[in-house]
Amino acid sequence: MVFSNAGRGAFGAAEELPDETIEEQIAVNMTAPIQLLRATLPRLRAQGGGRFIQNTTMGAHLSTPGGSLYHASKWGV
Repeated sequence: MVFSNAGRGAFGAAEELPDETIEEQIAVNMTAPIQLLRATLPRLRAQGGGRFIQNTTMGAHLSTPGGSLYHASKWGV
């Protein structure tokens, strides 16, 4: 079983955050779970099955001021 729960929060006005912060936010919250799945899927298949559980947060459903990048990246999951 693989349990994917990584995440980070970049908070602030989206137009004020540096590009590096935006890229890191998307890399950790959206791209990394896909890369983890791609890395572990061959093993799960080779052993005849298994589970890949991807956890997200209520941040995908509730929003707070200054959290647009975090909330958008969690919706992506």
